[in-house]
Amino acid sequence: MKNVHYKIFLFLFGLFLGLLLVIIVNIVFFESCPGYDFDINTPSENKTLGYELKKNLNYSGIKTNSSGFRDREFSILKNDKTKRILVLGDSLTLAVNINQQKNIFTVRLEDILNKTGLSLKYEVFNMGIDGYNTVQEAENLKRNGLKYNPDIVIVVYCLNDDDKDINDIYYASLFNKNRLNRLLFKSAVYRKIYLFFLEKFWIIKMHGQISRIDSKYKSMDFDCIGFEMFKDLQREYKFKLYVFIVPYFSDYKNYSDIKIHKRVTDRLKRYPEIRYFDLLEDFSRVTSDGKIFRHNNPDDFCHPNEKGHELIAEFMYNKLKQDGALN
Repeated sequence: MKNVHYKIFLFLFGLFLGLLLVIIVNIVFFESCPGYDFDINTPSENKTLGYELKKNLNYSGIKTNSSGFRDREFSILKNDKTKRILVLGDSLTLAVNINQQKNIFTVRLEDILNKTGLSLKYEVFNMGIDGYNTVQEAENLKRNGLKYNPDIVIVVYCLNDDDKDINDIYYASLFNKNRLNRLLFKSAVYRKIYLFFLEKFWIIKMHGQISRIDSKYKSMDFDCIGFEMFKDLQREYKFKLYVFIVPYFSDYKNYSDIKIHKRVTDRLKRYPEIRYFDLLEDFSRVTSDGKIFRHNNPDDFCHPNEKGHELIAEFMYNKLKQDGALN
């Protein structure tokens, strides 16, 4: 019997060592953790955020201010002749693939607003963080954005926020401050094993953390919690709230992701206070081949090139103007 147990132990120990070797090789040669870039992110004390951009960062074309956002220094002071717009989102808003800050849509939008003869001066603050979902974005606004007294809040919705496979990784990493685990999380093999055993536990924990923010969110469909949080903040702080849905940059004649747009808009229809615009039609009017808006990586259909950022700024300006948000 002891011999059998010994063989089982050796088998399991060998299996463990082999798996560990695969994970190490996977980390060294192949993988990085999606949704969390160890070079630009740092763990957050706020467990709902999970992580934030590093402050005063200068890395690979990304420069952040002392508040940890990819923009100029933000001033809390605002005079009566200034209207302020805060833009929240993920890596699309952060513009991870755009080296020149002047080409990011938030900067372009501010330029358009201040060159069109409006009576007020406009300030547009970019508060995008790579990998964030709507829950984190709402918490980012609550924790970091409201002190700037925004008149308008824009949420940029990237379609991969609806991708559960990707977002499960984000949820699982939110509460993870253990350095060894963060290192192992760079491996796709480790992530799959980790999520296989702990996925439900982490999602339950995420709901638990949200319920500590406000217990009324505890029983809600997770997909709607972020919008619910935005709605409540809008009611309390009286800013105008807009959601802009940015399509994938692909063939718009044979666009296969329209079902995602419908799911998102169906959720938003539950919140009449939230104005939303789906930019799929706007992009498809410009061209039927959305691939021309991809940057140098032809397989990246989420992040637009400089032309795509230019169009997003123009579309946003036109929608805000038509909706009477500008004066």
